Amino acid sequence: MPKNTNICQIVEVPKAKRVFDILVSTIFIIITSPIFILLILALSVEHLFQGSLPRPIYIDKRISLGQPFNFLKFNIFKPRVIKNLKNNGDFIDTKKLEWQGGNLTFIGFIIQKSYLDELPQLFNVLVGDMSAVGPRPVNLRVYKRNLDNSDYTKAIIKTGLAGPYQSHKGEAGVNQRQKEEEYINYVQNHRASQIIINDIKLMIGTLIIVFKAKGY
Repeated sequence: MPKNTNICQIVEVPKAKRVFDILVSTIFIIITSPIFILLILALSVEHLFQGSLPRPIYIDKRISLGQPFNFLKFNIFKPRVIKNLKNNGDFIDTKKLEWQGGNLTFIGFIIQKSYLDELPQLFNVLVGDMSAVGPRPVNLRVYKRNLDNSDYTKAIIKTGLAGPYQSHKGEAGVNQRQKEEEYINYVQNHRASQIIINDIKLMIGTLIIVFKAKGY
């Protein structure tokens, strides 16, 4: 296998990684089900108070293994913000909306800081759109820009709920593309058992960031 991730070649992933994805997503869906129910109710009520029909889940188009899929997250955005963008025919870049002030609901602002808005992606992992661990998915515009810059990290492997970069957020001098390429190289050059152990380590690192509420 070539170690250079700038070569657009699909990475062969062991079946054990998919089995691991199913086990992890199922376990976490069960564990977090009370949080799911609470946030769905809270976001629905908040939308009603803002004069909108309850839409607690937001569906966006993202890229994983070079293919678009329906990316799920809790709807942390003010209804009027999304409505105005759609009415104007504007491209909805959810990451930019999160960075810009005033676009998030009160509950959305709170859960975005702790990554709880990403919980619905457990179902993306369960059905196979994503992996438990991998480069984080991007929207179509960012994906095309990445390809123009010879960044194929989202084209050659499934994107993940927990990313190799996310587990290092807040650390100085950490480069996202570098961390994602290091992860892909690891998957290409190690046995299934080593990949699973590494995935577990990255998930623990990401959970620590979640508990520290360093989402941004």
